[in-house]
Amino acid sequence: MNLRLRLFLIILAAFLGLASIYALVSRHIVLESFASLEKKIAGENAKRAANIIGAEAEYLDRLVKDWAWWDDTCEFVATRDEAYVRSALPKETFIDQQLNAILIYDLQGAMVWGRFFDLETSAWAPVPETLNTVLTKHPELLRPASESTVHAGMIVLDGKSFIFSCRPILTSENAGPPRGVMLIGRYLTEDLLASMGERVDLGMRLLPLEGQQSAELPGIMEVLAGTTAKWRHSTDGNLLRTNLRMDGYFGGPAAFVLIEAPREIHVLGKAAFGNSLVGLCVGGLLLLGVVYALLEQRITSRVVRLSQIADTALKDDEGKLAHLSGSDELAAVSRKIGAMMDSLRESRGFLSTMLDSLDAGVVLIDPHERVIVEANSRAAWLAGVPAGQIVGRSCFELFCTSHVAACPFLAGAIRPGEPMVRVLEGPNGASRSILKTVTRVSREGKEYLLETFLDVTEHERTKQALAESELLYRTIFMNSGAASLLLNEQGLGSMANEGFFELTGLGPEAVQAGLHWEDLFPAEEVANIQALAGTVGTSGKALCLEATLAHASGKPHSVYLTLARVPGSDRGVLSMVDLTEQRRYQHELYNKAYFDQLTGLPNRTMFSMRLEAAIVRARREGGGLAIMLLDLDDFKNVNDTMGHLAGDEMLRKAGKRVNQAVRKDDLVARLGGDEFVVLVERPHDENLLQRMAARLVRAFAEPFHLGDREIFASTSVGVARFPQDGNDAEAVLKNADLAMYEAKNSGKHAYRLFSGEMNARLLRKVNLEAELRKSIGQRRFVLRYQPIVDVASRSIVGMEALLRWIDESGRVVPPSQFMPEAEECGLVVQMDRLALEIACRETLRWTNGGEVPLKLSVNLSAQHFALGGVESMVTEVLAATGFPASRLGLEITETALIKDLKSATAPVLQALSVKGVSISLDDFGTGYSSLAYLKHLPISVLKIDRLFVSDIGTPGSDGSVLVRGMISLAESLGLAVVAEGVETEEQLAFLRNQGCALAQGFLFAPPLTAQAFMDLLSQGLPAPSGLEGTDDLSPAEQPA
Repeated sequence: MNLRLRLFLIILAAFLGLASIYALVSRHIVLESFASLEKKIAGENAKRAANIIGAEAEYLDRLVKDWAWWDDTCEFVATRDEAYVRSALPKETFIDQQLNAILIYDLQGAMVWGRFFDLETSAWAPVPETLNTVLTKHPELLRPASESTVHAGMIVLDGKSFIFSCRPILTSENAGPPRGVMLIGRYLTEDLLASMGERVDLGMRLLPLEGQQSAELPGIMEVLAGTTAKWRHSTDGNLLRTNLRMDGYFGGPAAFVLIEAPREIHVLGKAAFGNSLVGLCVGGLLLLGVVYALLEQRITSRVVRLSQIADTALKDDEGKLAHLSGSDELAAVSRKIGAMMDSLRESRGFLSTMLDSLDAGVVLIDPHERVIVEANSRAAWLAGVPAGQIVGRSCFELFCTSHVAACPFLAGAIRPGEPMVRVLEGPNGASRSILKTVTRVSREGKEYLLETFLDVTEHERTKQALAESELLYRTIFMNSGAASLLLNEQGLGSMANEGFFELTGLGPEAVQAGLHWEDLFPAEEVANIQALAGTVGTSGKALCLEATLAHASGKPHSVYLTLARVPGSDRGVLSMVDLTEQRRYQHELYNKAYFDQLTGLPNRTMFSMRLEAAIVRARREGGGLAIMLLDLDDFKNVNDTMGHLAGDEMLRKAGKRVNQAVRKDDLVARLGGDEFVVLVERPHDENLLQRMAARLVRAFAEPFHLGDREIFASTSVGVARFPQDGNDAEAVLKNADLAMYEAKNSGKHAYRLFSGEMNARLLRKVNLEAELRKSIGQRRFVLRYQPIVDVASRSIVGMEALLRWIDESGRVVPPSQFMPEAEECGLVVQMDRLALEIACRETLRWTNGGEVPLKLSVNLSAQHFALGGVESMVTEVLAATGFPASRLGLEITETALIKDLKSATAPVLQALSVKGVSISLDDFGTGYSSLAYLKHLPISVLKIDRLFVSDIGTPGSDGSVLVRGMISLAESLGLAVVAEGVETEEQLAFLRNQGCALAQGFLFAPPLTAQAFMDLLSQGLPAPSGLEGTDDLSPAEQPA
């Protein structure tokens, strides 16, 4: 049997064996797996069917509650009024709700009312006796144990499955005691079951109960009766059947349901197995053909060809042999056979050409005659004679340096083959250094001397140059600026310069004792150097890296290490430059550039870099991140009151608290001042961010211990997310800042997550601020004056000036719509000055330069006191307008006093009081009232807020008591009282009776334009109708 046939049969047998094993094993595994999957599907079908049938009882229970828990039903049980039946339980109710039975019983079990309805014929039917039997056998159905008792499930009535639910009859408020019991139900029919099947996409049909004629029933009972399982599946060809037994409410089977579904999994499994087997056979046969063809092409035919080449070589050793193409082993064998044959042919001519091919002079000398019998051309060249004239010449004449007949070799002075360097004098006087050897040889039975000559003139010159170079480089090595150590083949130091001893702290004795280069570095550094040296290998390149030097003192040094091999040897040179100071400077520069020097946290630059990198990662991975911006509330007060050293200590402790309140992977940085930021990568959800922000806020609930003092400092946190709240770092930071200021504006010590509304509010605020600034420049502000009236005489004794803004549309805007923004952006100072100037000038015009004794009251913003300059502003306006200080009253709110009672507001008020300006406390009672400022500040007037005045005489309110107490308090302190918001005569009478001297409100007049107020002064109270009110512009105020 030849090689080709044997190979084909082996491959075919292997394929058939593997295919048979696959068919047997995979059929068992695949079909068993699909059978298990079918069983699982059958169980799921049974479960879905049982759930949908069980849901029907739950539906009936919800339905019975609607009737049973109804006042009308309760009344019907007591009265038996047929009107209830006609309205609530007509035939249409049974049809609409698809009910077969509605029964009402009293608590003694007697039927109050009950009907059975045949849904197929739409006619009434008698109540089945079997139902009465069930109720008699189970009296608990009609005697509920409590108001919440419910019975719902399935029973068998006259051989049919009946789903029912009954509940006690209660009031519409579900209140007891029960008045009776209501039971409703319906038969489980084929149509109902089919409708349920459509809802869960199952084909279900109802099987007869016991006593019915069915060929399937005995099999079902036999299968299910002996097991606790509720279902069992079987197969019939390509049909999967699931038999479901539904147990009754009182035990025992109440319904049998057959679920049929096509065996799609089984069919798919058989088809998949068949297709895979066919594919395996077809693919295997194709693979068999391909493999055999490849073996024939790559191996079999080439082995035959190689045999033919070997036969040819044996028959004809002079001919040119063919070779196999390719680069595999067979081609290599073919080439080796050819090479062997070529080598045999070439060896025949080797001896004839050897002498002329050598770069050495070779001569054969007759030791007896001392003449040259044979020589190559190189020898003739070295001797300085033509090649044809060297044979027959005496050897001592041409090649012996002594030029004497006595041969030192023959005399035994030179051992055979021992090399000697001699200087050969040429015929032209030029000298050459030659390396000469002599040995005895035999040729055709005769002894000769074989002498060889090698020109080593350049070698000797190079040797001399190397000696000089070694001296030069040794000098350089010993005096170089780098610490250097010369290593031998074992890595031991053989020589070191002074720089090496200075850097390492070692002495010359360490090198002399056999210092290994590995002893200079820690173990982990040695491993790293060896690994890097392995990558360089024998390429001749130097290994350069930074390393840590183990100094003799134990103090580590950073060095720049160069490890190089001496060319042409296994020795090496290790050089080091000390980088310790350079690295220390670099580390300091890095820390100063990227870390906050006060807290040690990353600074704004480092945070920006990390944020940009995190955004790039989030975009690449489709993730997100969040920024939490923190600002310490009222931190400036700490610096102002305790000094900057205490402030710095507080910032350091604040940074630690922030670090402790976040996750270890989150980045905490200080942006500057009292502002910190947290970078949260991959937040799971918004709840996580809220919990983290709340934890940050709680972290500042405890006081800071600064020296021997405890300082409470809260924080406000703003949260913004990427990409939801911004698509780049700048946008996310800006929106986090917006959210933080939203938290501050909401009362501080809080957190806020950014929302789009914040941007809208910011835009509105910016627009409003711009319009206000423009309006201040254009003086688009007017005043409204509300008279202050003497309660006893009802005469005008003064007025309160109220600022109004005229926007670009010409609308008069009240302070509540622009003053908060004005305070926030610092425009309130200019507005206060403008209002005071207008009020003083207009009042002087009305009162003939101040002759009419009217008191002018002007409101000052609380923010103005915080910003400073109140005293100088009032002084300058009084001087510019000539308004008498004694006629001016300034109204301030409790907020302005409480914010800075001692350090700023109080001295200002004292100075103004000395100048004759009276101080009124506005909205008294609405803020953080304290008797301290009433006692220690120059307050002369208390203004009772309209909130309290409006409650005077209101039943159930304590307004009258509070107002009476305020008036009494002011009287005891010697303060005048002005009641604001007086609108009724009853309120005025009460105030008069309690001793309140002054009042203002709509009872007298609304806030009026300047012209209207002048008219009121001339006409007197009561105010005539038609006066220009707050929302009107007088002709003088109309824009040009």
